[in-house]
Amino acid sequence: MSKQLLRNSRVVIQYDERVYTLNALSQFSASTSLGEVTKKRKTLFSNTARQHTHTDRINSTTTSLEVYLTDNYLESLFFELVGLDSAYGQRANLPSSVNTNTRLFSMYIINEDSIMYSENNYVQTVDISFSKASILSLSVDISSANLKRVQLNQLLEAPTAPLTQGAILPPSPILLKTGGVTWNTITSATISLQQEAEWINNKSLFDMASPNIYELTRAATSDIIISATIQTNYDTESSIFNEATFQDLVLGTKDFGLLVENARIIHNLDMQPVYGNRLDVSIAEESNDTYFYFGE
Repeated sequence: MSKQLLRNSRVVIQYDERVYTLNALSQFSASTSLGEVTKKRKTLFSNTARQHTHTDRINSTTTSLEVYLTDNYLESLFFELVGLDSAYGQRANLPSSVNTNTRLFSMYIINEDSIMYSENNYVQTVDISFSKASILSLSVDISSANLKRVQLNQLLEAPTAPLTQGAILPPSPILLKTGGVTWNTITSATISLQQEAEWINNKSLFDMASPNIYELTRAATSDIIISATIQTNYDTESSIFNEATFQDLVLGTKDFGLLVENARIIHNLDMQPVYGNRLDVSIAEESNDTYFYFGE
């Protein structure tokens, strides 16, 4: 069932009066659940505690997508949805301050057997893995306030033609520079982009008393975090530092990557399964311009 869903499914996202169609999916999963309120009560004539249960809300659910990076970089949409600035184009910049208003969007998951729809969603995480022999892809976790089944005639009518993905990018060598020095020993790397946000439960007294199921409609963002973990072969010429250093960082390929001015880097010795170096990268107060590039 999962293979059939994967092979025939596509995701349609509506954001800022535009419609984006994602066909280059390698993985997809989602689940839903209801929230309940349970109270215990006894009768005057019985010592047995009997529970009264009331279904009052739809719990938020996580939808996970694995999306290949394509040559028109339509996937840069996710970098905008996770809170970065000017994502659709050449760059996606980390803002100097966090906008607490989470960027919400609508989403359809279309399969030949069913169509699932969620009106309010936000991107939780975007993870990018670099490997010498693998195609670049984004692992995206989406928090959905409600996910329900709809009919074909309920699909959105877009004001403009939908934007679609291009051709999948081929594998490309990994580029790593720290402090202007190129590393030729890199084996793999992972970049993690996380939006710390929560749904706002603003139920009123009328909502609590209503027999209808309450749906979440608003979310608030508290922080945006970018980090990276880089694995390299052991290099005797590379120093192992006991304290973090601050250096300019370039990590990516010729098609896509991350650039950080004055990134915080910790060098570690990693001896499993063979001797190697592990670099832990984070964005600190001392860091300056931080952005992802697309096709530069």
